[in-house]
Amino acid sequence: MRPRRLTGLSALLTVSLTLSGCQLFFPAAYFPPDYPDPPMPSFDIPPPQQEFSYTSGSATIEISDGQSIVLDRVVEGSGAMYGSTNVTWRNDEGWALSLISFAMPSEPVSPFDTPIVIKRVVDKSLWVTNPLSDPTNCRVRLDHANANGLSGDAECTHLRWQDGLTGELSYPVTPSYIDGQDPFDATVTFEATSTK
Repeated sequence: MRPRRLTGLSALLTVSLTLSGCQLFFPAAYFPPDYPDPPMPSFDIPPPQQEFSYTSGSATIEISDGQSIVLDRVVEGSGAMYGSTNVTWRNDEGWALSLISFAMPSEPVSPFDTPIVIKRVVDKSLWVTNPLSDPTNCRVRLDHANANGLSGDAECTHLRWQDGLTGELSYPVTPSYIDGQDPFDATVTFEATSTK
């Protein structure tokens, strides 16, 4: 009787292994089936979208040596993006003014929140005032800054022209001053508006 049971059990085991595959009983001895990899989420960073754009406006720079520079247009791409405001004004004589602001209107403005840079093309050189050399040189006041427009002014003291092509407008600051150019003061007013 016992040999018959063993024979039946052996036959049952053989049939089970044949029908289900050996990996049912010995899964560690087999590789898992080839399943397609699940789709990976996209980590592409979308291009920055401007919250609003400034398309027109003007700025004036009154320099202590008597020069009065009018910047009669706003550069394309000026506006607000990711919580900061970036506006550049320029003219055809090679002058420009850039403002980057993380400040809110009607609140005290820290020099670190709203640096401004005066730029000037002289012959084949680019002269700039570098706010990283001394960010307290310019005291900026914003009257308003929103989707409708931006306006304000700045009082700057002891500015110095630096070589804007040296790539040294970052920390650590090692200014490359323009020879023969004395420090100067400047009063700046600016405004920009958006087109709805």
